[in-house]
Amino acid sequence: RCSTKTEIDRAESGREAGPRRRGMALVLETIAAMQAYPASAGVQASACNALCNMTTASDAHGDARAQAAVDAGALPLIIAAMRTHPDSASVQERAIGALRNFSGGIDAQHGARRQAVADAAAVPLIVAAMHKHLAIAAVQEEACAALAHIAHGEFSPRDALGAMAVGAITRIVKAMQVHPGNSAVQEAACGALWNITLGVGASRNACMQATMSAGALPRIITAMRAHSDSAELQEKACDVLGSIAAGADALRDRRRQ
Repeated sequence: RCSTKTEIDRAESGREAGPRRRGMALVLETIAAMQAYPASAGVQASACNALCNMTTASDAHGDARAQAAVDAGALPLIIAAMRTHPDSASVQERAIGALRNFSGGIDAQHGARRQAVADAAAVPLIVAAMHKHLAIAAVQEEACAALAHIAHGEFSPRDALGAMAVGAITRIVKAMQVHPGNSAVQEAACGALWNITLGVGASRNACMQATMSAGALPRIITAMRAHSDSAELQEKACDVLGSIAAGADALRDRRRQ
């Protein structure tokens, strides 16, 4: 349903016109465009890009706009755009960028948004985009960053095993293999692997084993050597190496019992 001028005026009105109110009008107009032109890859790509830009800031303003977008129904429209335009790298990249931002944040609602993205079956679509657009570094970077956000925090074993089951780990390692010279892809991939291997119990063991089986370890080492000038990449690489080592030690101790 397209937004009306009354809704937009209401969103912008009020004495306490905080960041959520100020951003709501922009969100509603963007959603209206997505609703009006679902078959247009150009409109969907630009709208997803707008939502991504509106929600990029990791502060109260970005988080408020991300929550406003989710509350206004942006999430199913983004998922629909990805399903309708699987061959458009532009749609996939920008849609995944918006999902990445929806899954992040520092506000009290960020956990619920992350779960909403997972429940919308975003992970299989992200993985499919990584497979179809393997040669596009921007798609791989956004996808890895989105997977990192979705897997961040106290997520359940179901979420971690679900990410592994649809091939997320394999695609992340493949992205590292195909784009060895791209530090942004390598950094995002390490961040995703770190969060995915931070599960608990059987979840962590399964994801750690899948990470090792996919050949992640040599790719991480290669990335560290190739991008020794990137402190951010080195940090994330060390994080995932530590997670893998801790998971391996825990699994070995369990087998000895």
